[in-house]
Amino acid sequence: MDRYANERTVEVPHRNGANVRIVVRRPQVNTRQRFMTYNASAADLMWTLAANFLGDSLDWWVIAEMNAHVVCPDDLVWDTKLMIPTG
Repeated sequence: MDRYANERTVEVPHRNGANVRIVVRRPQVNTRQRFMTYNASAADLMWTLAANFLGDSLDWWVIAEMNAHVVCPDDLVWDTKLMIPTG
C-alpha cells in the first residue's frame, strides 16, 4: 500500500531570497473506504492494531491518517474511538 497518491517537487522562494525545493505530497484517501469503529485500550499501539487488522504492522500510518484526532500514535488513551479500515 502506497502512503501517498501523488508526489511532486516545487520550488518556492525562501525568506532569505533563495529558491528552495520542497516535496508536495497528498495523502492517499479513499472516501468510499469501509471502516469499523474500535475502542482503544491502554495496551494498544498503532503498529499492533495495523498488524492485527491490516496484516502488516508497517501500515500503521493508514490508521493514523484516518484518525487525525490522535495526537501521538504510540500513546493511545484508554477508550479512544478509532476508525479502522476493513477493506
